[in-house]
Amino acid sequence: MYTAAVLDLGSNTFHILVIQKSGDNFVELLRKRVYVKLAIDGIDNLSQASMDRGIEALIEFREI
Repeated sequence: MYTAAVLDLGSNTFHILVIQKSGDNFVELLRKRVYVKLAIDGIDNLSQASMDRGIEALIEFREI
């Protein structure tokens, strides 16, 4: 049995999915979405506020 997490880091939302595998079965332990809006000021320019939201989401995911 093992546990794994997958992250999906998009420009609008960050997602985390945590699963546990036991034999041939997968069990979803957690699914969470955080709105980070990285590109709110334009896709070519990431503001400090956008980066801060992204970092905060990653810190939250690490704690999970």
